[in-house]
Amino acid sequence: MFNLLKKVRDTLGCWFSAARGVSCEELVRLLIGYVDGTLPAEDRTRLDAHFKDCAHCLSMMRTYRQTIDLSRGVSNNSMPSEVRLRLQRFLKEKIQER
Repeated sequence: MFNLLKKVRDTLGCWFSAARGVSCEELVRLLIGYVDGTLPAEDRTRLDAHFKDCAHCLSMMRTYRQTIDLSRGVSNNSMPSEVRLRLQRFLKEKIQER
């Protein structure tokens, strides 16, 4: 029962957030600019409001930010180009599934 209530709350939170200006799909398109600090202030404010209502997008943003932070210490040369391409394709597919 608790899981059902949580799903309903999360779904409604996303719906209310989208009604106020940003859908989950739009957030994904703006996420890179949000994390790297290049997003205009107005869009950043809209995403902040969405994160308050949408636990899924908040989790995705935190995971993306952690991934970026962890990858900063890794040299591009340490990964073979074939592996890097496979990883990029995999990540794009996972992002599109959301």
